[in-house]
Amino acid sequence: MNSKENLIIGSLLHDIGKVIYRISSADNHSALGVDFLQTRCNVNNPEILNCVKYHHKDKLVQAELAADDMAYIVYLADNIAAFSDRRDRDKSKGSYTGEVPFERDIPLESVFNILNGNRETCTYKLAGLNHDEGINFPCAERQAYSTYDYQQILEQIKDKLLHLEYSKAYIDSFLSLLEGYLTYVPSATSKQQICDISLYDHMKLTAAIASCIYDYL
Repeated sequence: MNSKENLIIGSLLHDIGKVIYRISSADNHSALGVDFLQTRCNVNNPEILNCVKYHHKDKLVQAELAADDMAYIVYLADNIAAFSDRRDRDKSKGSYTGEVPFERDIPLESVFNILNGNRETCTYKLAGLNHDEGINFPCAERQAYSTYDYQQILEQIKDKLLHLEYSKAYIDSFLSLLEGYLTYVPSATSKQQICDISLYDHMKLTAAIASCIYDYL
C-alpha cells in the first residue's frame, strides 16, 4: 500500500480515540486511538499510526518524524476541517452558561436547530444506522449518551476493523463502517460550540482534505 492510501485510512481513523475518550478517564484521545488500533485491532502500519498519534500540534512538534511523514498532512487537514465544522454558540441567547467547558456525554444536535432563524434544541439518540429500526429523528427532549452506549459502538467498530484489509480496495469499507457507527456521535464535546457535526462527517472531511493536499503537493 502506498503513502496516499495510508494517509487516507490514517486520516479516516485519526479521531477514533474520541470514542474511547468518552468512556475513559484519560484525556489524550490521540494516544487512546493509537493504543486501540495497535492492541485491539492489530494495526501495525507506522504511517497510519503516526496519522492518529500526531495529528495535534503539541504532539507533532515533539515527534522526530521524517519531513515527508503523512502525519503533517493530517495535522493540517484536521485543522482545516475543524475550522469549517466548529462554530461557537451565541452566548447572548443563553445557550451556554460557561460552568462546564466540556461534556463527555453531550448528544449530537440537529443541524436544523438554527436553520432559518430556528432556536430549537433537538438532539439525536446515540445509535448506529439500522434500516430495520427506521429513521433516527431528533427529539425535543435531550437524549442521554451513556458510557455503555459508547462501549457497544466501540466493540462493533473493533470487530469490523479486525476483518478489514488496510488497502485501497477497502477504503469504501472504512467509510461505510464509520458512517454506520459514528453518524450520531458528535465530533466536539465543548458546551461553547454547536455540536451538530458528527464524528463521521469530521473524519471523512479530514480524509478528503488530506487527499487533496497530497495530490496538490
